[in-house]
Amino acid sequence: MKGATLAHGVAFGLFGGLSGAHAPGGVAGSLLGAVIASLGGLALMGVLKGLLGAVNRDRVADSAVVTRSVDDAFLLLLPYALLAALAEGMFGWSAVQAFSAAGLMSAAGLAGGGMLAHGGRPLPNLLVATVAGALASAAWMTLAGLAGALS
Repeated sequence: MKGATLAHGVAFGLFGGLSGAHAPGGVAGSLLGAVIASLGGLALMGVLKGLLGAVNRDRVADSAVVTRSVDDAFLLLLPYALLAALAEGMFGWSAVQAFSAAGLMSAAGLAGGGMLAHGGRPLPNLLVATVAGALASAAWMTLAGLAGALS
């Protein structure tokens, strides 16, 4: 799934680059934001894979199912990132935080829902995915706000 990991990195990097563009650092701020967001986003996916794997340990024997579910779900971030770039570039809207939060929540929920097709229990999967998505969205917005305040 190297192509999917590249797409994930591009989506997270685009969100980070757009967020960094609002900091006074200019291009350096955008590049730093892109790198930090890409690494943080991939780490978030790893945490979600671990949580969903733990919740489904007794029902899903193959750990590749969890990995595939999270990887496929987080491909949903790419359209959100492209829409954020379009909104910023064409319309001058500063909407990256809204698009990133919506994308993270949607992707995390889809990852939990994807486990249901493989025999996972509905409540634990959706609860874990929703809480993880909400915490990730809140952390993203908090860190982006702190980065803007510190620069």
